[in-house]
Amino acid sequence: MNQRPPKYSRAKAAFHQVKSKHRLYLFYDLPFFPINREQVEKYVSRCVGNGIGCIIPCLPKDLKPSAEVLEHTRDMYEMLIGAAGKHNMKIGFHLEPVIEQSFYMSEAAAPVAHTRTKALTRREYFCDPGEKLYLHLKSETPMSVMAYDDEHTDMIDLRPYIRDGIISYTVPEGNWTVEEYDCTSVPQYGEGPNVTCNILSYDHSLAFLTELFDFMGNILQSALGRTVTEFFVSDICFHGPNRRNWSEDFNRIFEERFGFDPAPFYPALFHFIGERSPHIKSLFMECRAELLRSGLLAALKAFSNRHDLHLMTAVAEPKLPACSWLNGDALADSVYSPCAVQEKAYLYGTNSTHLAASAADNYGSKYVPCELFRDYNKLTTNIVYKDAMNAFGHGANLLLAHWGCQTITGASKRRPSDRFRMDVLGQEGKYTFPAFVSRVQTLLRGGSRVNDIAMLYPIYALHDKVYLYEAPSDTDFEYPDTPFSCNYMTVLNTISTYAGQDITILHPEMVNSICSTKDGVFYLKNPFQTQRFRIIILPSSDMVSLKNIRMIKKFYDEGGKVIATGTLPKYAFEYHIDDDQPDPDDFMGLIGYGTPNDREVRDIIHHIFGDEALNKHIIRECFYNSNEKGGEAYYITPHRTAADGTSLTDCTTINNVLQSFDVPLDMYMPEMPRFECIGGFNNSHSEFIRLGLADFVPGGGMISRIHKQRGELNIYFFANTTDRNYSDIAYLRGIHFLDCWDPHTGRTRRLHATYVRYHGEIYTRMHLHLPVEHAIFLISRTNTKKAERIAARFDLLQDVTNEINMMERSKQ
Repeated sequence: MNQRPPKYSRAKAAFHQVKSKHRLYLFYDLPFFPINREQVEKYVSRCVGNGIGCIIPCLPKDLKPSAEVLEHTRDMYEMLIGAAGKHNMKIGFHLEPVIEQSFYMSEAAAPVAHTRTKALTRREYFCDPGEKLYLHLKSETPMSVMAYDDEHTDMIDLRPYIRDGIISYTVPEGNWTVEEYDCTSVPQYGEGPNVTCNILSYDHSLAFLTELFDFMGNILQSALGRTVTEFFVSDICFHGPNRRNWSEDFNRIFEERFGFDPAPFYPALFHFIGERSPHIKSLFMECRAELLRSGLLAALKAFSNRHDLHLMTAVAEPKLPACSWLNGDALADSVYSPCAVQEKAYLYGTNSTHLAASAADNYGSKYVPCELFRDYNKLTTNIVYKDAMNAFGHGANLLLAHWGCQTITGASKRRPSDRFRMDVLGQEGKYTFPAFVSRVQTLLRGGSRVNDIAMLYPIYALHDKVYLYEAPSDTDFEYPDTPFSCNYMTVLNTISTYAGQDITILHPEMVNSICSTKDGVFYLKNPFQTQRFRIIILPSSDMVSLKNIRMIKKFYDEGGKVIATGTLPKYAFEYHIDDDQPDPDDFMGLIGYGTPNDREVRDIIHHIFGDEALNKHIIRECFYNSNEKGGEAYYITPHRTAADGTSLTDCTTINNVLQSFDVPLDMYMPEMPRFECIGGFNNSHSEFIRLGLADFVPGGGMISRIHKQRGELNIYFFANTTDRNYSDIAYLRGIHFLDCWDPHTGRTRRLHATYVRYHGEIYTRMHLHLPVEHAIFLISRTNTKKAERIAARFDLLQDVTNEINMMERSKQ
């Protein structure tokens, strides 16, 4: 008789009788505003009847901020709370930009008017050599006053020449400009006043939240933590002019964090100031990113804890590669609440799901929310299911869906087209889309994600590419170009959708604080879970944490496998201004510049990847190095340009390198269709549309999968969003006795499996059948005695190592 542990029985019961906490969350996309009570009550009743777990109101997109909007919003929440209370329905408070802006335009903001956004402003004064300056400064307390020579990148700190707000100074020979840097709320180009909160200040952010909710009245206040249980905050980003959000306390906080006064180096934010530019800019941008986390994000978390709310914060742009200028640090922004966003078009935003799932691993969250279908240019029943499955297969486990005011159409025979009704998104009766989502979320919520590959998040390399600027904006949403060397998202998508393996992104700070390495295994441990990695990837980056690279060296020396793509690191993030000095051993061709930390980084890179990888006279697609402990390192050079304009590493090369390692990975689907996104997911929406990815994705989609472990219970989720049925052999590492659970129908059945050897370990081999637009779970039951009998026959099991390797290479 098979042993069925309590976790298995509880999981199966929950799969058939879904709890309300596992149900789909739905955005109430208001058809008009202000809304009336009859419309609200009708919508709430309809959601209750279709198994929705929570409603989050969403104001019309074209709504202009005004004091009246804030008052009507308060009335709307009172109606929603009243209607939801009758049905035990949960409500989420949605803090949208239009609500924040309307608050600052109303009289309610009077007590906290001083908390508005402040931005860094640069004022230039052009000078002639020998000129005797007598300039009145615009600010009594400037952040910095510098003379900058753009011909020789020389700088002079002019603070000693300031008396009573006036600079008295004789200009030396050269092409000098005097630059004054101020932190101000006064716009430069005649725009209206800033009507958003100072997100870099914890006190200002908390004061704003407190006053806003006070204005919303007693009904909302009394419902917090009871009927209103969710707090969703959208569009987290730097929203000052040209994204130049700044803080009056910046210089003090910077000096406390990094040990030197930043005032003499402000020109680095706008100009190249010589070899030290990457170091200085990276420190500036890291400090600003920390201020966002310790400011608005920390205030949101404190407010949520005070009122027993579940916080979800979504960054503004879902493609995310060039996040530093816009979001500061997109991965660390999820420290209090990871949340992905898939918006505008099918598959646009898949990147953010990777980031949110990795943030949950880094910071220990069992929830990975994903906002789906926001502003989709087309929404069909096919897309509804396919993008939900893609989100689940990349780590999401709490969907928040939009579609309330859209017409959903489709030509699928399995799901006939119709005007929107929640109960027709599926088959008749209980086989609906909300029921499908609820079953999936029941099994994917919590547990540890299992995979063998981790990638170091190249945030410091993104920081050092940022320049600020001042210019009138002719668009509602400014976005920078992604640096050419930024390839981490393309590599991640290649491993996921082409090589067919899962991957976790590790934040450098978390590597230094909660990661360790032993005997060629890299460990991520937090109170929530433990993950083990056998392969570490360094994406293209010229700057890394020295502490990170020391740990990767230890990992390699103990037998670990390392892959680097694109630019190899040459700078250390750890930097002090007194460390600048020539590099006597400049084997990386850096014009003789480097700090002691930089040189240690270069020595470690040399040690891991070998002489040839660093020899600029040798041109090769792939460089290999190894050691006597079994450590292996590949450096893969870029040789093409991706669709988003970044350097591209060939998909087949990455897959071949993964297969060359003697590492038994968690699962294999050798005949799976392979999706080459080649940077398409990283494009801005306009380019995404121009490339035709919104309407034509090669193969229609992808195979996605995720493996979660809850104690002795192994849960595998597979989804097929391609336009072809998938039916072939799959291999799972370990001895498993499998049941197949169908989240579309709720049916379960036993699955036949056999057992083979691969790379010296036992794998479970089964025939995996995935129809078009379909997902399944494989649930591993426990049978200790039978597993022991199979393990005892290890030498008699078929060895399929060569067979799988040949199948993998035949797909190249």
